[in-house]
Parts: sequence; C-alpha cells; structure tokens
Amino acid sequence: MQVLTRYAGKPVYAELVVDNKDKYTSEPSYKVNLPYGTHSFRVSYNGKSKEKFINVNKPEQTQVFKLSAKNDVVWPWQREYDIAPVGFSLAYVYKQLVTTGEGQKLKESGVWPDGKGKTLKGMQAGLHFQPCFKFGLGLYTGLFYELYVSTSKKYDYDMFIEHCAYVPVHLYYRIPFGRKVALSVHGGLGFNYVIHGAFSAKDEDIEDYTDFYEEDGFPKKFNMAMEVGAGLRLGAFQLNFQYGKGLNDHKSYSSQGDFKTIQNKYTFGVSYMFSAE
Repeated sequence: MQVLTRYAGKPVYAELVVDNKDKYTSEPSYKVNLPYGTHSFRVSYNGKSKEKFINVNKPEQTQVFKLSAKNDVVWPWQREYDIAPVGFSLAYVYKQLVTTGEGQKLKESGVWPDGKGKTLKGMQAGLHFQPCFKFGLGLYTGLFYELYVSTSKKYDYDMFIEHCAYVPVHLYYRIPFGRKVALSVHGGLGFNYVIHGAFSAKDEDIEDYTDFYEEDGFPKKFNMAMEVGAGLRLGAFQLNFQYGKGLNDHKSYSSQGDFKTIQNKYTFGVSYMFSAE
C-alpha cells in the first residue's frame, strides 16, 4: 500500500513506523508491502504525530495522514485547498465613454446622440485561468467574448449590436479560508477589440451602418485599460467583480478642443470552477 503524509495541506517527508517495528524515513511517500490484515501505522513530522490501525485488504491501497498545524504559524497559501485554476464565466458588463478637458466632463454611452449619462450594456462569456505558482501569487488571464446590444425608438436606426474580444493579463493573489472557499484579488491590463459593430433598422430599405468605429468623432476599435478585480469562491462557484479604467484616447472630441476620451468598464459575474482534484 501507499502511505502519504500532509502537514498544513502540503506533502512532507514524514517518518513512518509500521507495527511498531518497521521504520521508513526521508521520502515524501512510502510503498509498504504487508500481508492482508490489520496493521498499525504511525507518522511523525515537526513534533506532530498520528497513529491509526488500518485494514489492508487490497494491493493498490492508499492512505493519507493529515497532521494538524494547530498552534503553528501557517501562511494562507499553506492551507489545504482544492485548487481550481480554470473557470467558465458568465457576466453582465457595461461600459461608458468619459470625456474630460477644458474644465468639463461628459459621460455617455457613445452610441446614440441622446446617450449622455447612459452606458452600453452587454453580456460576457469565456474561460479564465488563475493558476498560483508560489506564496499564493499567480496569473489571471483568459479569453472572453462580449456582446453589447442597445436600442432606441428615436432614430431611423433602432438597434446597435457590437461583438468584442477581451483578454486580461493580471497579477493574481489568492487567500484560501477553507478547502473550497477562497478570496482572490487581481490587477493589471485588459485588452478589448471590437470585432464588429453596426446599426440596423427594422425598415429593410435602410442598409446597416457598419462604419461606426474608427471614423472621426467615434470610438476606436481597440481599448486598453488598467483593471482591478476580486473573486469569492464558494464551493464550485466563484463570484467575480472587476473595474477597468481606460488608458488610450478615443479622440471622440479632439477636433473640438483639448479633450480626452477614455472608456471605463464594470463587470459582475459568476464562474463555474473546474477542480484540479
């Protein structure tokens, strides 16, 4: 049978004594050949020990001893945790163009002429990756698809639809509280690119307007933002929040004066986490 020992949630080189006579040392795990029946096993590590009587009844049998770290200093990243580095995420997103300059500030959806104070709303779906490498530090990234839809009854074009790709590249830190409970924070750069954006009308005689992006006075297809986010994992699900502040200038009003236009974005979502165990 195979015997392993974990201390504070991680494998350790513990001492093993079988039937009070056979001693094993200096290995992270031990393969012990024993006749079928009940045997005593005692493991010791860092002043802690645990003993069990185990019935050996099959050749490929595994026993894991878990030693408590109570009264010892245990860092958050040393706690026993069910690692889930990949998640499928669904989220509600909304973004807004913010123009500042010459003592003025304007917030708008950027789509309709009467969009002052409004946002462009949509949905986000994709896979995110949040592996930890050491001391709870890791990487948060992924690949997401975003769909934005906005309607209006005041104009010939009554619907605007936008398809986007989004990739975050963040530093990540995780604080586990239980085997499947953890708080995580992350921050870094986010990159959005509009794949397609167009106005359409119910009237079939009106052609779709697809030249919205990159034209003078309209936003750019590419947006880069400085982002911060947090996640709370509860079992197989993780609640997510993220805020992004635009970095590049979309120049929506640059022809009218010394103005800068950035795009900010908020994300609220939930992820299903794929366990590594």
